[in-house]
Amino acid sequence: AGVYASVAGLSDYRFDGFSESNHQPTWQATAYCYRSDGFFVGTTFTGIDFEDTPRTHFEADWYVGRQFQWHGAKVTATLLYASFPDKRAPGPSYDIVEPQLEISRDFKRLRLGMLGSWETDTSGAGQEWHVRASAAYATTRWLTLSGHAGRFFAARGADYDYDAWDLGA
Repeated sequence: AGVYASVAGLSDYRFDGFSESNHQPTWQATAYCYRSDGFFVGTTFTGIDFEDTPRTHFEADWYVGRQFQWHGAKVTATLLYASFPDKRAPGPSYDIVEPQLEISRDFKRLRLGMLGSWETDTSGAGQEWHVRASAAYATTRWLTLSGHAGRFFAARGADYDYDAWDLGA
């Protein structure tokens, strides 16, 4: 069991393939508590810029979940609540509730994974689904190459289906 905390500067804050910081640098602070039986809870605060009027500048994410082993794979079930405490722009709330299920498996230095999530009605766009595949390869003890590819499915409204991907080191 333990506690993890971090503060970071980001070149761009991206979530589900979209820039939440309008392609600008921002900040992020995280506090995460985990237990040896696999349960965890945490929060992340992030600077954002949706270009709304008046501007929303702050996102607070709260999550709880459990991680366990199943047939050699790591399974992580998470419930995320994203809130935007300083949102004053007219229209629906930006807040979301998002259950997530992620399964990953290690093969020596290679990790493969899949994630599925469902999002509650956001900004009047209806329910939304997200699926993502991931791969990470540890080239050395201090360098890992990674990538994600996913599809976002919007049920109806202003949002639309799209693909998103990223590469990292």
